[in-house]
Amino acid sequence: MTKQLNEKQIKQLVNAYVEFKRAEDAWKQLKAELTDDLEPGRYESEYGRVIKNTMKKRLTNWKSLIENHPELDVDAYTEVKDVTAVTVTNLNTKTGLFS
Repeated sequence: MTKQLNEKQIKQLVNAYVEFKRAEDAWKQLKAELTDDLEPGRYESEYGRVIKNTMKKRLTNWKSLIENHPELDVDAYTEVKDVTAVTVTNLNTKTGLFS
């Protein structure tokens, strides 16, 4: 697997990433405006469905747990998995090409 990316492909990825981030920001803002004060329930129209639920979620602060209990062997509960990450960064912020 030695495929390389050329200038055009990198530009395509960065352009798509910038568009994605804009859409994500617009989505988050609109979602907050329309649903932050929304009563929990199911809302439907011919266009789609919105369901808002509230629940309690239990989160464990693993860092504090390990710091407060160094006697625990966390390695016994740790898995090693292969993970692939792709990071796209817009380096052309001065010219406005993608802004």
